[in-house]
Amino acid sequence: MLKKTVHLIFLTTSLLLAEKMDVMIDNPRVDGDYFKFDLKIKRLDDWSGGFGSIGGVGNCDFYFDYNSSAFKGDPFLENINHNIEENPDDYTVSAKVNLTKLEVKIIYLKKKTVWQPSLNSYETVCTVVWEVGDSSQYSQIEWDKKNSGFTDGDGDVISVEVWEGDGDIYLPVPDAEDSHCSSGFEVLQNYPNPFNSSTVISYRVGELSFVSVAIYTIGGKRIRSLIEKEMEPGWHACVWDGRDRFKRRAASGIYIVRIRAGSFNKTMSIVLLR
Repeated sequence: MLKKTVHLIFLTTSLLLAEKMDVMIDNPRVDGDYFKFDLKIKRLDDWSGGFGSIGGVGNCDFYFDYNSSAFKGDPFLENINHNIEENPDDYTVSAKVNLTKLEVKIIYLKKKTVWQPSLNSYETVCTVVWEVGDSSQYSQIEWDKKNSGFTDGDGDVISVEVWEGDGDIYLPVPDAEDSHCSSGFEVLQNYPNPFNSSTVISYRVGELSFVSVAIYTIGGKRIRSLIEKEMEPGWHACVWDGRDRFKRRAASGIYIVRIRAGSFNKTMSIVLLR
């Protein structure tokens, strides 16, 4: 009897540990007077194999570090996933400052239905919006992995495999004269530079455009594509982690970043120090 109990506990624990997802801070940007980023999740396996059979998205706490000098007022949410917004009896979602952290919280009330995210495909939970208080600052939005926690609809723990992206971008708010300039495209020097583990490349898109951001060796060999997609006007940022397209660590040295958007084309040198 004891042996069977041990086997049952082991099997149950294995099932609980099998629930996994990736999370992403995507497309950090400045839109008018507001900083925004998209919060996304990707289900990696079956979430209905725990104690119950509900699965789906349960109670979730997404915590982030941020620059307290950069923002004013309270954060809020827009573009909320329809599975949450259209089911108020089952879900509430909110954003707030919790002590020294930015928190996005999902509460699952388990009344009628549950949100079952797509398998192996990122879905947007919501867009986090916060008014810029000091446009000379960087946002310094980063994952707080220690305090974040997630469960499915049964209360089984969901572990995070990959914490992707960050929202650390420069926060310039364009004035009226700047917003009506003929081009509107601009690229800031990467920060930090030189860098060791990762660096942020911030750029402004003047109009709806297909944007390409890529990394080249000093000899002109393309080793990594960071952005290849259509983007809305405003400030955006991407992060290079110092790796090539095969996820291998690039050697110390000077690299070239090339940013293209429509007819706009700019290159700049960045320095990687291992």
